[in-house]
Parts: sequence; structure tokens; C-alpha cells
Amino acid sequence: MGLAHLVSVVGFASFVMNLVGVDRSGRPITPVLTYADRHPSTATYAKKLRQSMTDRSSNASHLEWPFNQPSGGQSSEKETLSGSTAVAMANRYLQLFSEVATTLSKDNGDSDVADDHKRKSKSSSPSRTQGGTAVLHNVTGAPIHTAYAAPQLWRLAVEEAELVNRVSKWQTLVSLCLARWTGATHMPVSFSEASWTGLLDFRALEWSAALISMLPVPRLALPDLADYHQGPHGAELAPAYASRWPELSQARFLLGVGDGACANLGSGCGDSGRLAVTIGTSAAARVVIAEEELPPGGEDGNHDRSSLVPPGLWCYRIDRRRLLLGGALTDGGSLLKWISETFRVGPNAVLTESLAGKQQPGGHGLTILPFLSGERAPGWCPNATASILGLTKQTTGADVYRAGMEAVALRLAAIVRLMRPHLGQNLVVGASGTALERSGLWRQILADALGLEVVLEEQGEATSKGVAALMAEWRFEEEPLREAATQEQVLSRHTPHQDAYAAYQEALQQQDALYSALHPPESGDHATSDVALYN
Repeated sequence: MGLAHLVSVVGFASFVMNLVGVDRSGRPITPVLTYADRHPSTATYAKKLRQSMTDRSSNASHLEWPFNQPSGGQSSEKETLSGSTAVAMANRYLQLFSEVATTLSKDNGDSDVADDHKRKSKSSSPSRTQGGTAVLHNVTGAPIHTAYAAPQLWRLAVEEAELVNRVSKWQTLVSLCLARWTGATHMPVSFSEASWTGLLDFRALEWSAALISMLPVPRLALPDLADYHQGPHGAELAPAYASRWPELSQARFLLGVGDGACANLGSGCGDSGRLAVTIGTSAAARVVIAEEELPPGGEDGNHDRSSLVPPGLWCYRIDRRRLLLGGALTDGGSLLKWISETFRVGPNAVLTESLAGKQQPGGHGLTILPFLSGERAPGWCPNATASILGLTKQTTGADVYRAGMEAVALRLAAIVRLMRPHLGQNLVVGASGTALERSGLWRQILADALGLEVVLEEQGEATSKGVAALMAEWRFEEEPLREAATQEQVLSRHTPHQDAYAAYQEALQQQDALYSALHPPESGDHATSDVALYN
């Protein structure tokens, strides 16, 4: 039997978020937009967009069109919404906000986040001045932040209008490759990749009309949407690629799925009973939620407290059946790399970690905000910078090294604190990511900071395994690889120490206080719908 008869599915994990504009011939003509955007003016556009939405929500009777059509821009009835239609859509979202705010105003008391941790968390109801962004966050599952497409598209459309006017379709890199291989000018984008752009109504599984109507990008320039398994067939390969890859002639090509979602599924964290925490260059905490567990929401849902995406978190689609809830830090292992280089502990990393491991939690007296590249979850302040408080003549490189590990773990604890209502009982944390897999000390710090057991399993290549699991689900209508992932051999198990947990709770309060002092709510730089997360 030839190899062509053995390769039945080809899948892709996508490094989300990413978008690139192509012209009418399908040729890419714009830079690739990614979550790591650090263009100096993108944060300004994000802030203006949030302010415009706030102004609209506080004055529904006087809606100013916030963005001018780029000079030379072409519009038609087919490509753009009429003013009356767009205003009507905006009014629908304003009405939604009013219903949400009215319902949430009935519940402003404290509530237990988790009985076993005995913590309290203040109600994070959106205020009326935050209405537009709060409602949109509940629709798209993402804040207006530089990591997402809306402010990046606006910046590009204003600063490079001539280039954007030539864009026929926006594509992800996976869809761009599939279009190239099949000779098509463009391809659909999966719900997963679309959700990561921050432009998708993740409940309705369609582009958010209210948000799109506020951007200088024609609706028809956005790609079609489909589930991940609705990609092209190998028989559709263009002649040049069909001759290059004859073994793929009978294969189904799947659309791209977010790498974070694949990492969850590939590490056995496929339901609300297992929390995936990854520390590589960046860091993240994620949990998979089944469609039937999704509370009502969106335009037609019942707007009670449970229908809201928790402020500070994101919620992305994996497919029609599953969602991914969580938050991410731009700096994880990158912070330790910077500390090692800056404080010259790199050549003695083993010794440094050994010395750091002998310290008591927080014993160094340092408080670090790990924002070398700005902040994503939970405060979403793109202009946030890294800070080290408490340095003295006695501070050593090992002190800063351990404080950096603790800082990342505490930010992840702040994210998990918001996720608690959506996590299952007897929760176990699955550790992954190069930095976390290599450091037993960091895994123990994480367990102590979360107050949860952390396990490292002999899995490796969790993202690739997740893609394989999705391929198997579609091809065989079963989940063999995801079940196998839960049977991996446990390499290490880290149980939290109560004394350390208590010390880290105090350290988290100190970190929150430093954050609030340096990035107060009145700064207007936060993309979250509630910046009182640190109080």
C-alpha cells in the first residue's frame, strides 16, 4: 500500500494571533499582524477605540463616527455598512450593556472564589462608564488591546492607507498557505483562529458586526469562517504541489487551530478538571470548557453574572463544541533570561537555581512586576513596564532570580483566581513549556503560589499531540490520543505547602499594591472592563 493511501489528514497548530492582507491575486502585501505587536502607536489606537466605545455607551443618542474612511478608500453598499445600519447595531449593543449593567448592579457584594482557599474577590461588575468595552468583551471574549486585531488594523489603515486599500482579503498564515497550495486566492479561517483575533462573536460564530462596523476595514475583506475540519482536500492541490506531495493526494487538510488550545488537548487538559499552565518564553493558564457548560450571553442571552466572560480573562473558540478560557503573560521564561543576562547569573544557572531554592518564599524582600514587554492578562495594560522593588546592597543575583520566578507564578495565580468559578473539583495543574519542564524549583513555586498540585508528565510536544488528537477526532470520530495523554507517566508531582501558600498570598497582595500604584485605574491605559482586579 502506497504512502498516499496512508496519509488521510494533515493538521496545523497556529501561532495565534496572526493576520496578513492579500491582494486580489492572493499575494500577501501587508506585514503579518501578531499578538506581539509593539508598534509605538498601536497602544494609542487601542486607547482611542476604548474611549470611543465608552463615549457611545454613555451617550447613545449622540453617536459620532469615530474613524474616518482612509483617504482614497473605496466603499460600496456591498462592502460597508450604511450609517443608519451601523448606528442601529451600536444601539443594540448599548441596549445589551444596559441589561448587563442593570442585572449586575443587583450583586455588588463579596463572594467566595474557592472554599478551600478561603479567599474573597470583589464583584467585578462593569460600570456604566465601562459599558461599551465590558459588553464587547462578553461578545468577543477579548479586550481591546494591542495583542488583538482591532487596534492593529486601525493603525495600519490610517498610517498605511494606500496599502490597506489594496487588501482584498485578510488571511491567517495557515489559510494563506492552504490557498497557495490549492491555487485559490483565499481560504476560510477556522473559528479558533478567528476567535484569537478578538473580532469574532464567539457564541454566534460570526464576525462581531458591532466591532467591525467601527473599524475602517470592509466587512467583505474578512475571510469566511468554518470549523477546523472544513479545509480543502488533497485532490484540490494545485498541479505543482500535487506533484511535489503525491502522498497527500488523498488527505484532508484541516484549518489552523490555536497553539494554546492544541497544547491543552495534547497534555490531557481537555476538560474543566485539569488546568494547563505553560511557561515557555511567555506564560499562560488555560482550561477547556465544553459548549454545554457555556453560560448564556451575547445579544440574545440571559444576562446574569454567570453569562459574563470574567474581566481580565479571554475566552476563545476551539471548535463548535469547546472553548478555551484563561489568560496569558507576554513574559515568562523571557524574564528569567533577562535576569540571567542582566545580573550575570547565566553562566552559573545551575548554581544560581540551587541557591535560589534554599530561600524561603519571599525571603529576598523583592517585589517584581514581570512586564518587560507590557501586560496582557489580567490588567491588560500595554504600557506597563517591569519593576523591581526592594533592592539593597545585600541583594544577590540568586535573590532576583528567585523573585523573578515568583513574580511570574504570582501573576499566573492572579489569573487563576479569576478562573476559579469555571474550574472543576479536585483540580490538578498540568505543567508544560520548556522553562517549566526544566525547573523543578519553578514548578514547586507554582504549586505553592496556586495552592494546587502541579504534575509534570512524560509527554513532550503537547501542541503537536493536540493537533493529532483533533485530527483523530475528525477522522475516527473518537478521542484516542486525548485519552492516551491522560495516561502519560508522571515524572514529578509537586504538592503545595500551606506555609508557602500563605506567604505567597501576602506576596500577591504586595504585587497587586505595587501594580495599582504604578498603573492606577484612572490612567485609562487598561483594556480590561474592570481595573479593580488588583484591589
